[in-house]
Formats: sequence, structure tokens, C-alpha cells
Amino acid sequence: MAVWESLRPLRRRVGLRQSDVAELIGVTASHLSRVERGEVGLSVEMLEAYLATVGYRLAIQAGSTATTGELLDRLDPDRRRLALQLVDLLADVSEVEVGALRVLMQHWRAVYQGQVVG
Repeated sequence: MAVWESLRPLRRRVGLRQSDVAELIGVTASHLSRVERGEVGLSVEMLEAYLATVGYRLAIQAGSTATTGELLDRLDPDRRRLALQLVDLLADVSEVEVGALRVLMQHWRAVYQGQVVG
């Protein structure tokens, strides 16, 4: 099921009109109608706003075909230590909010580029 296919049922479940949601998330009702029909795409920010309006939040679950051990074996010792700390931290988390994930990715990008030291 595509993301857009679940939007209209979620909105209707909470009893909101398309025009209400459109106004709350800052788009025209016409544009929102096109999004709900799958005619145009939507940004992550728009999806977050839409879901928040109907009482949901966006969570991302990522996966890899490589095992954690295989990924860790590719890292130098310092990055391996940091990665193990991250794996321990995330082991107790079932959902990662998008905002928190963005901050985490920015940090890891900086670590990867050598801008942050352990």
C-alpha cells in the first residue's frame, strides 16, 4: 500500500474535512485532494504535519541486509566504539521520531567526516 492510500481513511476516521486539514497544514484543499489521490507527491514535512493533524506521528524503521557485526567490522576502532554505543542505545527504542533521527544522522555525518571526535 502506498502512503497516499492511507491518508484519506485516517482523515475520515477522525472526522476532519479535507479543507480543515489543508488549512491546518498550509496547503490548498485542491492540492491536498491531489495528494490523497496519489496524483502528486508529498514531502516528509507535509506528511508529518498531515499525520499530526489526524493524531498520528511519523516513525521510521530502517533495515539492512548486512548483519550488525558485518557493519561494525568495516569501521575503524573509534567509530566501532561509537557505533556499539548507538546500537546499545537503540536496542531499547521501538520507534525513532523523525526529528530525533535527523539530529542523530547529522551527528553521525559529522563523525564520519571527522568533524567530531569521540
